[in-house]
Amino acid sequence: MEDNEKQILDVIKESNEIYRVKGSQSALDKLLYAWEELITEPKTKNKMATVLVSFIAKYYFDMNLFDKALYWGEILKESQKYKIDSGEGYFLCGKIYFEMGQKSNAFEEFKIAWEKSDGRIFKDKPKIYLDFYRNSKKV
Repeated sequence: MEDNEKQILDVIKESNEIYRVKGSQSALDKLLYAWEELITEPKTKNKMATVLVSFIAKYYFDMNLFDKALYWGEILKESQKYKIDSGEGYFLCGKIYFEMGQKSNAFEEFKIAWEKSDGRIFKDKPKIYLDFYRNSKKV
């Protein structure tokens, strides 16, 4: 493991501990620092980008800052182009669009997530998203 990789994992671990105690914003500050200072250019091609960005998007989502969560969700999708893409970024964006009330966009993102993962991405996720996707397919 490269030094930079270990630093990033340490920041993620620390942010998770902060998240449990202080909440999203304090944890998010740590992650944004790591994105700016530890992820090398081109950022989306860095192998640690996917992990880091998924946490950033999750924290924004948890704070109901959906526009920012969507921005990072798009970066997540871009970073997954350089590794095995299980549809995580598409699922995340679908979930964000769903919560924003943009059902058409949510369906399109969930559809791609379903195709990339053969449906596995919906396992262990809130059932509301799978129900929405299945019911929207019938329309």
